[in-house]
Amino acid sequence: MHSNRLIELKQKLLHDKDLAPIWLYFLDNCAEDQTFIELGDRTDHPTIEAVIHQVGKQLFSRNGTVSGLLLTRIAEEKFIHGAFFMGLRPGGLFFYEDINMGLLVVPDLPPSKEVKYARFSGRPLPKLGEPSKN
Repeated sequence: MHSNRLIELKQKLLHDKDLAPIWLYFLDNCAEDQTFIELGDRTDHPTIEAVIHQVGKQLFSRNGTVSGLLLTRIAEEKFIHGAFFMGLRPGGLFFYEDINMGLLVVPDLPPSKEVKYARFSGRPLPKLGEPSKN
């Protein structure tokens, strides 16, 4: 059941232009389902961490410091989801490891009703070899 939802979510992430409905689909069909939440295990992911920090700097240059990052990985789905704070703003994300793509969402502080969305792709840079002797 959850696999079908995650497949549909992935298709939306890959093809839909409007990001708000993608996030709402995730919230309605995955994030609020206790059995879904229990499927994963806590994890660290350096690529996601780097992306979140970079997005924080770009979106909120004065107070985009990321803290409280909690990531959960569902290994058999190659899917990571999590929550964090950017300054005082609570944020959320999900990421598909097999396509190296995810969505990050951060609402602005009240009285603003604005929500910022960032679809991102992340691939670690290859390690550089020895310099050329030329």
